[in-house]
Amino acid sequence: MQNHDVQPMKITVVGTGGVGGYFGGRLALASHHVTFVARGKHLEAINSQGLKVKSIEEDFHIEGANATDALESIPEQDIILFATKTWQLAESAQQLKQAVGKNTLLIPLLNGVDAPEQLQDIYGLENVLGGLCKIISFIDEPGVIKHTGAVPYIEFGELQDVKQERCQKLSTMFTDAGIKNKVSSDITVNMWEKFLFISAMSALGAITESPIGAIRTNAVTRKALSGVMLEIQQLSMAMDIAMHDDIVSKTLHFVDQLPEHSTSSMQRDIAAGKLSEIDAQLGTVVKLGKAYGVSTPVADFIYTSLTMRISASANQ
Repeated sequence: MQNHDVQPMKITVVGTGGVGGYFGGRLALASHHVTFVARGKHLEAINSQGLKVKSIEEDFHIEGANATDALESIPEQDIILFATKTWQLAESAQQLKQAVGKNTLLIPLLNGVDAPEQLQDIYGLENVLGGLCKIISFIDEPGVIKHTGAVPYIEFGELQDVKQERCQKLSTMFTDAGIKNKVSSDITVNMWEKFLFISAMSALGAITESPIGAIRTNAVTRKALSGVMLEIQQLSMAMDIAMHDDIVSKTLHFVDQLPEHSTSSMQRDIAAGKLSEIDAQLGTVVKLGKAYGVSTPVADFIYTSLTMRISASANQ
């Protein structure tokens, strides 16, 4: 049941893929004024047929969805959710300067850990929150998002040492739209915990070309999966990022609950010969490991193997 105290917000979703399409669709369903940024046939389908979401929870359809690929034409917004690929973030953000006012909130839901810093470099500290999401979803066909696993969830919070009323208002808005959410007291730690999960799952999925069910039940690949997680945990300790001591066991438990056919977007992109987030995920682990003197042999091997495979495929 919608809370009538929640006022309709002007929201832009940058990147209407599995993440942006699902969460933006939920917000549009709750009568917010959502602009979906999309491209190509996906954009055409949304504008002609609306945005359809097929979900393990419930299907829904946003008729008359407002979609565009002209970021420069978007007027000032209350909230901008970024759900792009990591390498698209800076360019997309640069094109939205007319949409960012004094009170506009910028919330990245990307897989990497440096998205808030990239946004702060452009817009300063005040407008940017840290954020993350959990959902297994993807574009099933143009105009259609398919949600296949995990309870959709958004976590966000202030990046400075203050707790402001605006986060509580955001939480009320998400809850009203049927989106499970949490205001984090230390969003940087939570983003790293998500990074630990997605980087390990993507690494093993891509190198084995297998879904998570096969990876977690094979003793060798499960050990490698936990190995990448342990390396990221050790890296975070060297960087004074205080993840929970039991984060690896908790993350493995979460992995064990995922649908057995689940795959990561990085894994799917590499398999399809597309640009992937390998540098923002494993590449970041390798780079920071060298910078902080932390040994990351499992991540190093998988990153090197995958980049060699990608290079060989590109040269064929």
